Amino acid sequence: MRCASFHRLVGEEAEARATSNLRNTISHLPLWVAVKDEASLEKLKTRFPFSSFPAVSFDSRRREPVFTVAFDGESTQVGLTVVLAHFLKTVVSFAGTSRGRAVETRALAVALPSSFSTEEMSLVREACDLACLSRVVVPEVAERGDATDSDKNAAGEADGEKVDPTAGPLLLTRADALLNCWGCKHLPQVYAELPAGVCTPESGNEEGEVKFVALVDVGFAETSVQVAELRPRAEKDVNERQKIQDQIVMNRLSVVVDDALGTVDAINALATHVVGAVKTKYGEDVAPHSKRALRLFAGCQRAVKDLSGLPDTTLALEGFLQDEMDLVLPVSRDLFEQLCAPLKERLSSLVARAFATAGVAPAQVSGVDVVGGGSRIPFVAATLSASLWGNASDSARLRRTLDGNSSVAVGACFAASGRRYLPPFALPESRLADGALEALAARLEETEAKELARCAVRNAMESYLFQMQGALSGAHAHLFTDKEAIHSLLRQAEDWLLDHPDADTTAFEAQFGALKATLEEQCRSYFEAVQREKEQKERELEEAARVAASNAQEDLDVKLPNSQCIKRAKKNKDEGNELFRDGNTEMAVQRYIKALQYTAKLFDLSPQDAAEATAVKLACNLNLAQAYLKLATSGDPKAPLSSTQETFLKKAVSCCDAALEADSNSLKAAYRRALANEKLRDFDAAL
Repeated sequence: MRCASFHRLVGEEAEARATSNLRNTISHLPLWVAVKDEASLEKLKTRFPFSSFPAVSFDSRRREPVFTVAFDGESTQVGLTVVLAHFLKTVVSFAGTSRGRAVETRALAVALPSSFSTEEMSLVREACDLACLSRVVVPEVAERGDATDSDKNAAGEADGEKVDPTAGPLLLTRADALLNCWGCKHLPQVYAELPAGVCTPESGNEEGEVKFVALVDVGFAETSVQVAELRPRAEKDVNERQKIQDQIVMNRLSVVVDDALGTVDAINALATHVVGAVKTKYGEDVAPHSKRALRLFAGCQRAVKDLSGLPDTTLALEGFLQDEMDLVLPVSRDLFEQLCAPLKERLSSLVARAFATAGVAPAQVSGVDVVGGGSRIPFVAATLSASLWGNASDSARLRRTLDGNSSVAVGACFAASGRRYLPPFALPESRLADGALEALAARLEETEAKELARCAVRNAMESYLFQMQGALSGAHAHLFTDKEAIHSLLRQAEDWLLDHPDADTTAFEAQFGALKATLEEQCRSYFEAVQREKEQKERELEEAARVAASNAQEDLDVKLPNSQCIKRAKKNKDEGNELFRDGNTEMAVQRYIKALQYTAKLFDLSPQDAAEATAVKLACNLNLAQAYLKLATSGDPKAPLSSTQETFLKKAVSCCDAALEADSNSLKAAYRRALANEKLRDFDAAL
């Protein structure tokens, strides 16, 4: 996520609206932390000519930028700390949104650009405090012994000292998070899989051989190269408390960072070439930081992705030129690599510095992992291969064992839970709390909450209008005695919404309440029929559950062996699948429920039985959710939801929640829950 937009949108939603809200969008948010004056602002603008920039001034006392944005209908000055606080608070809230329920934040780690100084880390720390984010870290499993970072982090957390729970979140760099992820995921098992390393004279080969690994991260705005040594843990240290695992010690020997080398620079190189081509061929300029510049960057970003797998592609931007002419330019991989020649040299130099600092020759390295979005660009792999092994075509030796999209977050999560191969970033002291910032943040949050509440009532009224308009042509249309009058009433309400977009919450509630009262009075037969249908369907479901329970009563009252319960649960699941395929959905629901009842009878499970039971529960809950979604489907998709459909959809959500408890990574469960919430018009939960 790189955008924060007002009225306070975050991430992809803000990015999608950047072109329509250009001067109120803050792009590449982490990079603003290093902006402290006009000179650093100009440096950022020069590097990002194809991004939007709001009006900026500076708070000389706090040494941070202040953005002038439109908020709540007026010009508002918002400091970077307040923007970061809202961004972090929103990101943390996504943990609960993804699960459909509130989640307590027990530990928090924030991974930041590897080039950040102590002052910049302190600003982020204050933003976390302003957002009321705290942590509880268990330091007892932190790993000792990182020679390179021990001076930077002289605080004693890595040595087992207790951490003050009120000390704020755990701050670490992106490079730290990546190496921590690599160690927590791969050690000790990967040590044996790596090729033979180098036996050092001082070890006498008594403690096993030392192996060297390198981790190259080509990120969006920075690139880092790390070299670490792996060695078997000495016998005397095996029982040491402060460690993650017993077998292998990992020490980082070097980490070098280039904060002016990243994927964005490769995209900028192509975009700058296109700007020149447009000027030469069409005589048009593309102004920096304009809407056209943003569109061009997005198009070049797509082209770079295409060139990662294809030798040629076409850059096509609809209506980009004057008179709404389309811009169509062929782009080849050879041309792109020529444009990126300076970036190749910087990458080669960075690799050389990392190995020189570590005192290790590239030939001594047992494995090199590459990660980051830029690692998929062919010239990056070729440049790394040439720098390491002298052969650009030897890129197959590069390892890709970390997921570029999540490894930083996973490494930070390991660190927050206490599993740390590297000591955390220690800040000398917290910046003093600023009452003015707290007051501004509180005012913005209060204003936003009021606006969200107002929009919620308006959206509910609008949704109700659509439902009633659909009902006039739905299954119960014959129950409306005067359709013209109802149509007229709905049109009047719709016109009022269009004429009063800025009405306050009270006005919306009054109009909505009056509309519902009038319709419930004039359409009493319709609402009574809907209620009867809901009650009838609920009785049918209760009866079906009762029948299923009574059929299984004889079996369920007997304490069966676990193997028998699992066998019968699987049998009912399979029968349910057959019934569902045959279109007998309600009977399939009974079978799935019966299968879950058998799993509830299990006790004292062995690991194998527990795995089988979890698989059955997951499958049954997923299938139940699908069955309830099917039962909630109506013939007319435009018709409003009946109470029965709403009941089925809520049951589907509950089944998906149960499935996610069995497997938190189940994509089917997440998708089906989102689908059910969307049909329930609970769009926040659907997201």
